[in-house]
Amino acid sequence: MTRFTRKALTLLFSILCCASLLGWWRSHARVDVMYWARPGGVYYELVTIPGQFRLTEVTGYPCEPKFVWFRGAPAPSVPVFGQQPVRAVWTPLGIGFDGGSRRISGQAVGTAQSPITVAYRVVAIPFAVPAVVFGLIALLPTIRRKRSRRLRRERATRGLCPACGYDLRATPGQCPECGHKS
Repeated sequence: MTRFTRKALTLLFSILCCASLLGWWRSHARVDVMYWARPGGVYYELVTIPGQFRLTEVTGYPCEPKFVWFRGAPAPSVPVFGQQPVRAVWTPLGIGFDGGSRRISGQAVGTAQSPITVAYRVVAIPFAVPAVVFGLIALLPTIRRKRSRRLRRERATRGLCPACGYDLRATPGQCPECGHKS
């Protein structure tokens, strides 16, 4: 991997970490609801609630493929699956999984008046999880450089080659193993 690529990836993960922190802050100030659909009755939803975002996949939902973003609460006729309580499974990191089926009115999707039943799966993720993961990935090059410097200093103080760790007591000027000059 080239130096430019490493720097670009570090910058990308730093930006993603900051975006996660900004999303956390925004989730406390306002609710966002985004949804999009695919042909075949598959509907996706991204909802922010204070401190976390929720991704939902709904099957059996008859709507036309489009992308909609509500900044604030959506209209009451729009069913929002990600804002309901997640009660099924919570992991130690605070990520929750839930699913099931739900009946919604036909008016909500613009079809006949009779209610329809849809299946859904929800994943609730605290904003802190991606922020920490992206932050750690962005810090990896710095951590590796500091570790490498510390290791070189330790080797040099013990009389070893700073580059490869070969014992230099017999040949103090140059390492016979790797050719590093002291």
